[in-house]
Formats: sequence, C-alpha cells, structure tokens
Amino acid sequence: MRSARLTMVTLAMAVALASCGGDGRAGGSGATPWITTVDSTGDTVRVRTTGPVPDSLVHRLVSELRVGAEDGTPEETFGSVELLFGTRAGGLLVYDGQAQEARLFDSTGAFVRRIGAKGGGPGEHGNLNGISQLPDGDWVFWDAPGARLNRYAHDGEFRSSVRLPITGWFLSDGLRSDAEGRLYAWSLLERDSVTGEFVKAGYLQMDSTGAVRDTVVFPTLAPEPPQLKAQSPDGGSSMVWGLPWAGGNESALTPEGGLIAGFGLEYVLYSLPPTGRPLRIEREHAAVPVSDVERSEMRAQLTQRMKRLDPSWTWTGPDIPATKPAYRDVRVDMDGRIWVRLYTPGEPIPPDEMPAARPGPNPPIQRTTREPNLYDVFAADGRYLGRVRPPGKASVLQAAGNTAWGVDQDASDVSYAVRWRIDPALPR
Repeated sequence: MRSARLTMVTLAMAVALASCGGDGRAGGSGATPWITTVDSTGDTVRVRTTGPVPDSLVHRLVSELRVGAEDGTPEETFGSVELLFGTRAGGLLVYDGQAQEARLFDSTGAFVRRIGAKGGGPGEHGNLNGISQLPDGDWVFWDAPGARLNRYAHDGEFRSSVRLPITGWFLSDGLRSDAEGRLYAWSLLERDSVTGEFVKAGYLQMDSTGAVRDTVVFPTLAPEPPQLKAQSPDGGSSMVWGLPWAGGNESALTPEGGLIAGFGLEYVLYSLPPTGRPLRIEREHAAVPVSDVERSEMRAQLTQRMKRLDPSWTWTGPDIPATKPAYRDVRVDMDGRIWVRLYTPGEPIPPDEMPAARPGPNPPIQRTTREPNLYDVFAADGRYLGRVRPPGKASVLQAAGNTAWGVDQDASDVSYAVRWRIDPALPR
C-alpha cells in the first residue's frame, strides 16, 4: 500500500509558508461588506476574508420537498434520519438508522421502494456505516455487520457485492467517493506502540472491487481537547466524553480526493489537494461566549451522566471554556464548496418545544437552551461565498448548485427529510 500523499510534512509547509500581502480582490457580488484578499506569493496560497455579514445578506433555505410524518405510514415515518441524498429524478434517498432502512422517494415525495433489506444475503444489509453515490449514479452501501460494499443502480436494483478488509467499525457517515469513482472508507489506521490506543484515523481509498489502493490520513493540527472519563466501580464499564466547547480536529474529503482540515478553535482551514499547492483559508471571527446558563446546565448534565456510572465521580479536570470555538464541523458539497457549521449563541428553547420530564427518580437534567445552525460557505479556491441560515432546528447534509438537502424537526422532534432552494442563490 502506498503511503498517504497528504502528510503532516505537507501540513507543516502550509502553516510555515503562509504569508501576508499579495493581490487582493473583493468577495461576493461587489456590494458585499466583506473583502477577500489572496496572497499567492509563497508555496501556500493564503485566502483571507474580513468584514461582517449582516442579517440582510444571509441566504435562507426555502422548502421545495418535505417527506415525513408523525403518524403516517411506516414508509414516511422516520425514527432517525442519518443519511440523505437527492436523486437524479428530483427525489430523495433517505436512510433511517433506527429502522435500518434505505427508502427511495420520487420528486413528489411519494414512496417508491426500499433499497436492500435487513439480512446477510445478496443485496441485504444490517446497520449502514455510510452511503455514497458514484459519478454514474449507482449507490454504494457500506454494510457494517457484513463488512461489505453493496452496489445498487440509481433506481435501487441490486448489482453486486464485495467484501471489505474493515471489520468492527460502527459509525453513521463513513463512506465517500471522488470524481473518478474511487471509494473512501473511514478507518482507524495506526495504534500507539505503548498504549495500544489508536492515534491516527483517515480513509482507505478503494477501487470498485473493494481493494485498498491508498490511504488518506487525517492531519492533527492540535492536540485533541481534554476528555471527561468515568469507570464503574467493578471496572467493567467506562465512559469518555469530550470537554464541551473545547474544539477539535475536523477533516472532510474533496471531490478530487484531497482534504479540508482544521481545528475549530481558530477560524482557519487548510485545503490539502492530492497535487498542487495547499490553501490556507481564514475568516475574521468574533468569539461567541458560553453563557452562564449553558455552562451550568452542561456541567450538571455531564456530572449526572458520569455519576450514574461512578457515584463517586467528581469534576476534577479543566472547566468548560468561557468562549466557543469558531466552528464545529466541516462538509464539502458535490460542487466542491466548503460548508463550515459555526458555533452560535445559545437561545432559549420555547416552552412548547421542551421535552416532557421523564418520570421516576433522578430524571435526566434537561438543557433549556439550544444553538441554531448557521453555515459559512466557501468556494473550493477559498473565496467566501456567503452565509446560510436553515430554518428552525434544520441541518444541511448535502448541497449542489442552488439546492440543499437536510433534516428538519418539528416542535415534537419528529424528523423530516427536506430538499431546499438556496435563496438567493450562492454566487459561483
């Protein structure tokens, strides 16, 4: 197996060679209050955007297709929408992780068929570790318990199945493909020689037969944040929880097989292509404070969870930070644009949307605030394209052109699969 082309050496060059000055150009449509400057004098291209984004210029999502129901048929009722894709015919492919079903809907929202079925036979699957659509329109499902890649035509007809050299992973969105049709499966790649703990993760690049051809290692830009740990008195069970609002390493695959990588504490991203110069993408950012209510409720909630495992557990590690990181995760859409989900100020949850208190002793502590989703969108070359605000509790999972797909929830937390129009359209 060839070693990964995207290495920490390349990343170190990206950090060291970023420089100031250079040519400048305006971002957006010419009337925007932000400016994007580009410095291409070094081995790393530095793209920096400064200036505010007023609410009047934030793009919104207009619903065009919405599938789901609180008391509908089994086909249109979702327990947990984990994966969602638009189809070439304008419909939706929805994977319900709770039901372990992939359901195909047409452009009107009418149910068409299930793709695959539960089981271990040809075309069947258990829990899916991911779904990807190839350039020719075929779907590939990563069947976790069977360690297989099942391939289906765009209309859901089963084509073939190949074995994977990966077993034991259970995740929700670990399969990708690039513009050449190569597949990428998330995997833990390297263990510490002393502790035995995994210290490197990334993607295994595979061809259509499932044979591994390369690896793409996720870079570590900074040490992972501290963790809260608890263990049962008999040592048989343990729990690990990352310190809230402490940042973390984020990576996303591009259509060319490169990586977008960053550490959320600072608003900096690196675009690391398979070939060519890396980009350093920066955005001016004002830190969002963690409110007293957010801190106290989160601390109480985590303490309660740890004490259920270890009644003697106490909070002895670092405290919850005073400010939130710049962003919480990164996605790359089908056009290669970079969607950065920002941390936002907490807002009160309306009383009619608060879940009912669970009866019995020691009920779970409920949080009374939530953080609405908000996205910054960048072109593949680092130009800032604008900000997108989903409605309500919605989150974006996929996007292409002027269309986005994602999940929304109503006041009763019923999930809906949605296709939106981005209004106004993002600039190209």
